[in-house]
This record gives sequence, C-alpha cells and structure tokens, in this order.
Amino acid sequence: MPLELHRVDCASRSAVRLGGIALRRQTQSATLTAARPSRSASTANSRRAGGTAFAAFVGLALALALAGCHSAYISATVSNRTDAPITLVQVEYPSASFGIQTIAPGQDFHYRFKILGSGSMKITYTDASQHDHKATGPTLQEGNEGALGIVVASDGVHWQAPPASH
Repeated sequence: MPLELHRVDCASRSAVRLGGIALRRQTQSATLTAARPSRSASTANSRRAGGTAFAAFVGLALALALAGCHSAYISATVSNRTDAPITLVQVEYPSASFGIQTIAPGQDFHYRFKILGSGSMKITYTDASQHDHKATGPTLQEGNEGALGIVVASDGVHWQAPPASH
C-alpha cells in the first residue's frame, strides 16, 4: 500500500492533527513530516462496487418483502339498522368467531380476521324484546379477502359484498 507524506510547518504552540494523530510542536519553527497510507484507485473502486452491490441487495430484499408479504383478510362491519340496540352479537366464521356485547341503533362494529379452512358464516344476536335471532351468511374459503357487510335491519340480516379470493 503506497504511503502519502504530509508536511506541516508549525509556527505556533497549538496542536496539529495528521491523519488522526495529534502532534505538538516542540520548537518554535519545527517542521513535522508524517506518513499516512493512501487509498489506491483499485481499493476505492472495489469499495464503491461493494457499496453498490450492498445497496442493490437491500433494494431487492425490500422489494421482495413488500411484494411477497400479503396476508388475505376479511374486513367485516356489523351494522345495527334497527330502532333499538342489539345485544350478545356473535359472528362465526370458519375456524373462529368474534362478538360484541351491544351495538346501539345506527352504530357499526368493525372487525378484521383471517380465514383458515372453509365454511359458512353465521350471526346470532338478541333484539330489544329479548328474542334470539340466527342467520346464515356466505360460505368463505381460505384465501378470501375484502370487505364484508353484515346489516341487521328490522326485516332481518342482510349480507353485503361477500369477499373474493385473491
């Protein structure tokens, strides 16, 4: 590795830095000479090439992560479009279920879930007069995704936009 020589003339009493090494002037007009390794053109080019390759690798990994990491899920909304609250609301879907104690009139309840397996959806709830209601909805399969609306109205349960497969 070739060396680069740096010559510094010191005329004051302050410290001088050479290649990260601090030197103090010892005499009034001392001349200091220090040796520091220099980077050859091939070393600089190989470091640049290594940095470019690393940046390309990181960019490719990020692109693959963003493109390949997609998990299909259903975004369900249970809406109460009756004049009274509904209680003990439970929605069953393949492999699990979710629920809420009460949904006030005109209110919505949002829930996201992933389908494992296949089967039909079901909803059960209790109305203001303490009558239990059941309704069966669309059949879901693993891989379905999208929005699903479940509207509880005075004339029954309406299922909107069943999800599609991706």
